[in-house]
Amino acid sequence: MYARILELVPKLEKREEFIKVMDDEVHPFLKKHYGFLDMLLLFQIHSEKAIAISLWTERTYAEPYERECFPKVREILRPYLTTPIIVKHYVDETGLGGHFEKKHLPECISTEESACQATLNEIGSTKAIPFIAKNLKSRKRDVKNSAQLAIQAIETRERRNA
Repeated sequence: MYARILELVPKLEKREEFIKVMDDEVHPFLKKHYGFLDMLLLFQIHSEKAIAISLWTERTYAEPYERECFPKVREILRPYLTTPIIVKHYVDETGLGGHFEKKHLPECISTEESACQATLNEIGSTKAIPFIAKNLKSRKRDVKNSAQLAIQAIETRERRNA
């Protein structure tokens, strides 16, 4: 499991608005990203400081979010903060977070099949097979397996629809 921790200092007069924006805009935005597990927003006792913890199944799923989407989130939050956001990264090297991941993944399918379904939701047509097939050469077993499952699922669906 991988965690991104944001250190935040909301403006005192905008604290309630900040909480609402985190709940109504940021959290749903995170939920759209594959590999995202959950978010916690915690406030330090007797202080205006807060942390937002986003939990991910793997770092590789959080990286595209951080690169492509987090700048938008930073802009959404800017009017509610007194200082710039500080981002820190943590990884669960103990494996103790595994129960959390299993609880948040769909019950009846494996992680690879989940990745396959996420791919299908994004792409899903026979036109995508050559693009997906490039991943069959990957050194990463999970990438290779996901590509195989995605291609099989597309071909099966096309046969059913034919």
